[in-house]
Amino acid sequence: MIKISICALLAAGLLVGCKKRSTETPASNKPAKPATAPSPSAAPSPTKPAVPAAPAVPPSPEIALRDLTAAARAFVMTQGKNPSSLDDLVKAGLHPKLPEPPQGKKYVLDIKTMSAVMVNN
Repeated sequence: MIKISICALLAAGLLVGCKKRSTETPASNKPAKPATAPSPSAAPSPTKPAVPAAPAVPPSPEIALRDLTAAARAFVMTQGKNPSSLDDLVKAGLHPKLPEPPQGKKYVLDIKTMSAVMVNN
């Protein structure tokens, strides 16, 4: 039981510590841009064509199961109760969204072990 508690605390710490930090500086620290008017003889600079974003690659099932399990255990530690489903993890803000499982499979929560498992759909 102590191992599970320690793992849950570590997982919660990782989830909290891995938030994306803003790199934008406050407006008061930004240097003022000099006001210059473009010269009429200056040719417009060529613009690069927009590069389409690469399609999002779903995480491997092993990574998804690991992340969902960590979030489920963090839910228990933060909420003081078991989640009723994996959707509770998203609602509590412990996981951004449920990952897409492989075709013919689905992710479910095993309440006994408090871990995410993949089962046939």
